[in-house]
Amino acid sequence: MNSYRTVLPGQAYIEPPKQDKTSLTSLSDEELKQAFTQDVTAKDIIGKFAGFSPLHAAELLHRLTTQDTVRAARQFMNEIVTIAQPTYVELEGKSYFSPTNLTHLQGAVTTYDTLGELLDRVFFARAARDRVKQQAGDLERWLQNELNKLKLKQKKLQKDFERAQNLEQFQLYGELLMANLYNFAKGAEYVDVENYYSETAEKVRIPISPRKSPIENAQSYYTKYNKAKTALIMIEEQQQKTLDDIRYLEMLSQQVQQASPSDIEEIREELAEQGLLRLRQSKRKKKPTKPTPENFMSSTGIAISVGKNNKQNDYLTFKIGKRNEIWLHTKDIPGSHVVIHTENPDETTLKEAAMLSAYFSKARESASVPVDYTEIRHVKKPNGAKPGFVIYFEQKTLFVTPDEAVIMQLKK
Repeated sequence: MNSYRTVLPGQAYIEPPKQDKTSLTSLSDEELKQAFTQDVTAKDIIGKFAGFSPLHAAELLHRLTTQDTVRAARQFMNEIVTIAQPTYVELEGKSYFSPTNLTHLQGAVTTYDTLGELLDRVFFARAARDRVKQQAGDLERWLQNELNKLKLKQKKLQKDFERAQNLEQFQLYGELLMANLYNFAKGAEYVDVENYYSETAEKVRIPISPRKSPIENAQSYYTKYNKAKTALIMIEEQQQKTLDDIRYLEMLSQQVQQASPSDIEEIREELAEQGLLRLRQSKRKKKPTKPTPENFMSSTGIAISVGKNNKQNDYLTFKIGKRNEIWLHTKDIPGSHVVIHTENPDETTLKEAAMLSAYFSKARESASVPVDYTEIRHVKKPNGAKPGFVIYFEQKTLFVTPDEAVIMQLKK
């Protein structure tokens, strides 16, 4: 709530309060020297001079340490006014942009001819992501909740697995009790017997129930052994199923984060088909449509397609792609299926397709991402596998670092 003024249609417009800040361009050389004679911080610059963001205050401070004060300030302000060099910097997973060089940041730098091109780069992914967040906020929360439940289940199963592994001890206790039926004292809560299975024949203390006969105590341990044996098999099956479900939902979560609005609807449909999510009821009957992978063009003119969700992945790999075309996927990392629509791609196309594979994966922000590639005929879908899951053979691996600027250039 703005306590100074109300900005509403039909209301008289009130100007925002004056900030009483100085324009750096209005200062004389002497005034510039005086302004920076003492140690100043980025916060001081923001509070004293008009038009400075924390980013540009940090840049000016950096230049003041490497150049003459007057020259550094004049040159910097001139670059800002004239939009000397629109610059985009990626550093440690964060992005920065400015109409001038950012010399204080040592990251991956991309420069542009115009400010418009720079802003296209900045807001291209951001605007699409904002649209998706509006449509998929509830889906992201649902996926995260389901993943949390599965990971909790995984921990509980591991504890059950560790307990069930005592089955060999139960079997040993049963056999030793059967071999020592004569050794029981009436009303005892334990019995000490010799372990004749051990080379050292050490004594073993076995807990028993004073209410049961020697044979009943032995049978009790045999029953525990059989139950633990059955439980162990079931737990291992549940552990594998839980792990598969976690991998599946993690893959969907990654796809949602990188999806376009149309991709989100296909992900919802997939979850409904798997019986995991109920679709919202719509009065209009929706016509079935074929999945539409995203199309790119390599710098040498070769068509490349990317599946943005599991429906698109399966359709691209097993319906659109031809058996001798090249298929790519990040190695052991959730990501998109990528197909180069030629049998013998040149090295540049192969590298750009691998970059697309890394960019549309969980490793988007990583460097030196491993990407496998092989011919489509070596890619198979196991019986009963979830959408998007495949196995492949005869692959080779190359390493690439995703670059959003390159990805934008490849878009058709």
